Amino acid sequence: MFVSSRGEEKARTLADHARKLGMEASAVGDVEEALGEASLVVTATTSTEPVLPEEIPADAFVAAVGSFRPDMAELPAALIRSANRVVVDELEGAREEAGEPIQAERAGP
Repeated sequence: MFVSSRGEEKARTLADHARKLGMEASAVGDVEEALGEASLVVTATTSTEPVLPEEIPADAFVAAVGSFRPDMAELPAALIRSANRVVVDELEGAREEAGEPIQAERAGP
């Protein structure tokens, strides 16, 4: 497991905690360092700015679970628009609250 955060200390703390729980975890300074090796990417932030780049490996599965307001977006609009599939837990809720699909639709093709 790779752990990335905008603050290196936070990434190290989370990686240390994961190791205490018996997981293999390494803190990385830049998320792009880990993307070439990761097939599962989980974002869990309340960020209003994307934390992933516009392009990631084609075989990566991304679970973005942090944004719950239209102004929040862990993923860039271009990444959402280029996805093979976007799955949401509740369609009506996503239309009103999930920042990524709302911002992707506003940004257009």
